[in-house]
Amino acid sequence: MSQEEKNWVGLHLAGVNTAKSAVVSFAIRNGIPEVVRMMDKVGPLGKVTADERLLEIISQCHPSDVIFVDAPLSSPPCVSCLETVCHGAMSCSDIRVAYISALAQKAGARRRPVDPQAHRVWDVLQMKDRRFVDPTYTSNHAPLVIRAQVLEKRLRLMYPLVRFKETHISLALMRMAGALNMSLGELKQFRKFENGVQIRQKIVTSMLESRLAKLSPSQFENVSHSLEAFLAFISAWLCVQDYLERLQPAPRQYPAGESWVWLPK
Repeated sequence: MSQEEKNWVGLHLAGVNTAKSAVVSFAIRNGIPEVVRMMDKVGPLGKVTADERLLEIISQCHPSDVIFVDAPLSSPPCVSCLETVCHGAMSCSDIRVAYISALAQKAGARRRPVDPQAHRVWDVLQMKDRRFVDPTYTSNHAPLVIRAQVLEKRLRLMYPLVRFKETHISLALMRMAGALNMSLGELKQFRKFENGVQIRQKIVTSMLESRLAKLSPSQFENVSHSLEAFLAFISAWLCVQDYLERLQPAPRQYPAGESWVWLPK
């Protein structure tokens, strides 16, 4: 099956024991990304684990070689360190720690010091941009890193070339503000209980009117009312944009093996 015949898949990954994961796949039809499959509230079912269900759903989507995930795919250097003795950041042999220290110095003064126990390279690289105030990795994300890495390995039994790419939905929407004709203040409310449904409806409606995406009325209803479906929907749409080379790539000097957060240019 050629790359053009495959679908572009986005995955919202939640806790392994919850029913809050979601999968959305797109196909490009007549030049427009169109939703072909949407499944939310994916969790354990009887004796079948949530991961087994996700693997089955993703395989039914006939995914391309890249799958977008809205969860961290790497940990801060200290979290993934395997050394038995620590000599401190100034003497660390991990190139990521030196890279983080150099980037932090260029970023200037901050309210809190940069710590390789808590910060990843990508977050430090974005410090000069005031929009990027919240880290894309916190201690709550640690289980998702392992879960995503295991899922990727399991998928490679069926699709040897498949690889996950990390994205961050809040930051992606901020980059899309101009195309959506929406303010940053509006976009930041897409998760809110009070008006999140209305904001998500406005986002998807704008995408439909701009021919950025196509979906059925029932899919529109689901992606508006289910936050998890919406997160997977944007992840899958970004997967299409990656195929079209419309996302910001990592700089050439970016450390090998460190996850890059893929966002619109």
